[in-house]
Amino acid sequence: MITRRGLAAWAGSDRIPIVRARLAQLQALPVTRASAELALFVAGVEVERGLLPAIDDELVEVVGDRARARVSVLPIGDALIVCDRADAAEHAELVCWPDDSSFHLGSAIPPGRRGSWLDLGCGSAVAPLLRPALAERIVVSDLNPRAVRFAELGAKLSNVRLETIVGDLAVSPADLITCNAPIPGDHVAAIWRATDEGFVTRLFEAAQSALLPDGLIVVHSALDAIPRVLPGESVIVYRGFRDFVGPYVGHCHNLAHEDHAMMFGWEITP
Repeated sequence: MITRRGLAAWAGSDRIPIVRARLAQLQALPVTRASAELALFVAGVEVERGLLPAIDDELVEVVGDRARARVSVLPIGDALIVCDRADAAEHAELVCWPDDSSFHLGSAIPPGRRGSWLDLGCGSAVAPLLRPALAERIVVSDLNPRAVRFAELGAKLSNVRLETIVGDLAVSPADLITCNAPIPGDHVAAIWRATDEGFVTRLFEAAQSALLPDGLIVVHSALDAIPRVLPGESVIVYRGFRDFVGPYVGHCHNLAHEDHAMMFGWEITP
């Protein structure tokens, strides 16, 4: 069984970006019945079929007595997400392992249960699967049909009900709308990594068209991608701090994010 606790015991951490950095060491570990699913779906190594429970053929390829994962299955919170293997070649429809930005979005959403939640550009649906209790009805959409299918598989494994839409900023009316926005100007093949310069403007226009009265839009974005004037009445920056005041540096350790102005200063007041 794949759980955060099991991942932490096996890999020394349950933080997915740290686990990814340790894959070479994890691939060298002996495979036991207790670690077989983690070795298969996280480290990406072939394992003996006899060490595994029954698994969906969409997730695993079996040849003789050996099993190879077609995808990665990773624990986040109490859920499981499905994405491409860590060793998958980059291509337009790649569904990547979650990076810190995925968890930043999930943690930035203020508490409180809503009637409906729409996650745009959902990828593997990390935020909704991380915090499914935030809404009674959850809808996810993505331009990438593989991402939408992986979101469905993760929801099935996690016993979370998701409704899915394939489309570019395809919307459905919602009380909460979220997006972990791709970075304009990044010249890479994968859809999740790059987009056009006007994406964030189009994102807010689409989100506002679907937002129900008294609703909330939460977007994780590179600072220089946000237009100076956003449609709407106000922009709320929400951030929780510990018990200190004064100057504080907000920054991201992802170098691609730092290159896009995601380092800035706060003055924290009581």
